[in-house]
Amino acid sequence: MKGSIERILLLIGFIGSAVTIIVAYRQFVDGATQDGSFGLAILAFFCLIILVFAIVQEYRFSRKSRYIEAFSYIDLAYQACITRDEDKCFLDVCNNLTNAFSLITGANCSCCIKTFDPPEDRTSTVNQFFISTLCRDSKPQQRKNKTRDIHHDLDRNTDFRAIFRHRNDVFYANNLPLLSNYANTSFEVYGDPKDVPTPFLRSFIRDRQWPLPYKSTIVAPIVSQNHKDIHNDTLVGFLCIDSPARGAFNRRYDVDMVKSLAIALYPMISSWYDRRSNPEGEK
Repeated sequence: MKGSIERILLLIGFIGSAVTIIVAYRQFVDGATQDGSFGLAILAFFCLIILVFAIVQEYRFSRKSRYIEAFSYIDLAYQACITRDEDKCFLDVCNNLTNAFSLITGANCSCCIKTFDPPEDRTSTVNQFFISTLCRDSKPQQRKNKTRDIHHDLDRNTDFRAIFRHRNDVFYANNLPLLSNYANTSFEVYGDPKDVPTPFLRSFIRDRQWPLPYKSTIVAPIVSQNHKDIHNDTLVGFLCIDSPARGAFNRRYDVDMVKSLAIALYPMISSWYDRRSNPEGEK
């Protein structure tokens, strides 16, 4: 919300300054000579260039300053990863990561942790895997109810498949409606994207009528050390952050934050798997 207000104020400031420069130019140019008019035009042009540059720089640095404000939430998320209370750990990580990225992006964000279903909970082939939501942040209650009981077939989800099958260390997309082959089992709940044969109209309609509650997302593997381990037994799940805004995330900074938190989550998720597979072992 704060970022949206800042963008609106920047836009208003830009429009007001541009109008002021144009009005001032027209007032002075009426009584000026031809050479004077040319000089005023050059001056007005450079004033507009400087104004645009100042607005761009202000926007860039305003986002960077929000990273500093968000560090307290990131720190709380890391601290949650070393707690002994697993349920509280997962919820605290999701809530703090949601708060951090909502502040950084200036848009609503949501976070969840996905884990693999145990083989006895599903009917599958040897090489088929299903994913369920272990925990989601406290904000989107309606979204929780819609997707709570979905068991996501890994190979029918572009993000999970990109990591598990195609050896990508992260899935990053800042405009999902433009990904023509994007697959997601949540479409079964929210409906399929609208498609038309005309390329330009197709992109416009998919964006306007996109059924999922998010258009930007980062999905990181929960692994013990780094992405080299994602194809052996150390891959235990996925940490997902998304936003309904297009272009919400910054690949340079945001991806590494989500990946590092996913690695920090690994011990707690592993412990959760151990308790689930051997519930009597803790007695």
